[in-house]
Amino acid sequence: MSTEKNKLKAKKERAVLALNAVLLLLAVLIPFAFLFGICFAAPSQYKNTFLGELGDKYDRLYSIKEPKIVVIGGSSTAFGLDSELLEKNLNMPVVNFGLYATLGTKVMLDLSEDAIGKDDIIVIAPETDKQTLSLYFNAETVWQGLDGKMNMLKHIKSENKKDMVGAFFGFTSKKFGYMINGAPDPAGVYNHSSFNEYGDIIYDRPYNIMALGYDPNMTVDFDTSMLSEDFIDYLNAYISKAEKKGAKVYYSFPPINESAIAAGVTEETIYNYYDFISRNINCDVISDPNNYILNENYFYDSNFHLNDSGVIVRSANIIKDLYKALGITETVRIEIPKPPSRSETGGETTDGDNSYAGYFTYSDFGKGLVITGTTDEAKLLKNITVPTVYNGKTVLAIGEEAFKDCGSLKSITINANIAQFYDRAFSGCNTLTKIIMNYNSAEGVAVGSDLFGGAPDSAKMYFPSQKGFESFVSDYFWGPYDANGNRIMPDY
Repeated sequence: MSTEKNKLKAKKERAVLALNAVLLLLAVLIPFAFLFGICFAAPSQYKNTFLGELGDKYDRLYSIKEPKIVVIGGSSTAFGLDSELLEKNLNMPVVNFGLYATLGTKVMLDLSEDAIGKDDIIVIAPETDKQTLSLYFNAETVWQGLDGKMNMLKHIKSENKKDMVGAFFGFTSKKFGYMINGAPDPAGVYNHSSFNEYGDIIYDRPYNIMALGYDPNMTVDFDTSMLSEDFIDYLNAYISKAEKKGAKVYYSFPPINESAIAAGVTEETIYNYYDFISRNINCDVISDPNNYILNENYFYDSNFHLNDSGVIVRSANIIKDLYKALGITETVRIEIPKPPSRSETGGETTDGDNSYAGYFTYSDFGKGLVITGTTDEAKLLKNITVPTVYNGKTVLAIGEEAFKDCGSLKSITINANIAQFYDRAFSGCNTLTKIIMNYNSAEGVAVGSDLFGGAPDSAKMYFPSQKGFESFVSDYFWGPYDANGNRIMPDY
């Protein structure tokens, strides 16, 4: 009898264990299935953003079966090409396959590889920047670009799949949040609606809107070490595959703001850069980089983004280079516009709190001022507000290490007069936790890639305005601070 009871007891225990195992499996699978459904089945939440254009560029690239011209790069290609002008002068369909440096050049190469066919002409022109000349890969941004067009996922290479898995939860969580609270719909040029059918940005941008005429966070030094060895190898492998398919691959250069060229760069520096690329990239370099160094008034909101006039200049240069490479002897007849006059740019005028104006040090910044540091009295404060005006001049920028040694500072309030944030602006501000951003839009607010360098992990930007938060979190320049470190937070 005792044996039968023991057997029955053991059977019940096994049943309980089996049930627990099933429940545990369901506890794991149900949330994953939920997230999987959000990722792959739910409507795109990024369709109105700048990254929402990636799927359209992909569709155009793969839909053209005849010989075509494909220009591959980053945002300098999106902002710097009149594809219709190329099409008319070269009598071939054109695909503008450049979008966003935070995606990385590697992603654009990987997505385009299977679409390359016989007699295609491929022009590769990444920005002259360390990030775009490497195998940089940002999985969160890639997920956002794939949203709504998940069939592109098949082109993501095996070496990047671990990063994609790691970013899956963060992406789906944010996507679900947008499904509940509303999808981002950026104002201005960084909306998906700014693109035409070729993949060119056609948003009206008549002149340079940068306060200094260039972005001081992103100077160009033509240092050959920007091109990493693994990137060169990867690019050469891509070129080899394309040429085996019967395509012709050329290397060109992005437009470069002449005012952004680093001190010490000489003609010899630029020639050595060109020579290095010519010797190490296994395709014809068809362009002279000097022809792509343009007057600052041809640019828009970065050292690589052209305005409407600049687009014509850069497109004419590419057409001339392709004529020469293809042996076309006709003269390129395109009227080149003169550099447009600068606008009266600067931060948004506000009636902000100027009571702390005497706690800062300043220097001239265009027609206004840049904050260069703080006084000894400011270093004892726990909270401070950046002024709008000082001595009759608008405060337009916050300089590098402007708050250095402010060991007690916990919060900084910044109003919309600030149009330029220098890299490492909050470096050395070791107790900082809250940066209150009184902005309604990120448009025209310049920032580099290392704003929080030297700042504590606790330092985050808080937006009292929902409109401001949504604008910054989906902005071309500011978005990476959310994707890479969750530095942009709602506060409403």
